Amino acid sequence: MRSQIFAELVKYKDRMLPFMPGQRASDKERAFFVIFSTMVGAVEIAGMLPDRSAQEKVLASARDFLLSSF
Repeated sequence: MRSQIFAELVKYKDRMLPFMPGQRASDKERAFFVIFSTMVGAVEIAGMLPDRSAQEKVLASARDFLLSSF
């Protein structure tokens, strides 16, 4: 299962790399992993919270951080 997930992640990364910030491929790859892992983490944490307001705060905070960082 882990190898299948890894293969899908690589395919997704390859599709998204042209849209990532950075000049070099290594910069774009770094940006992808930072952005993707932040998004996944924010969605997971928001899903654990009991109320809609707290969920929206986590998601908005992650979005705002990413937008201001790149």
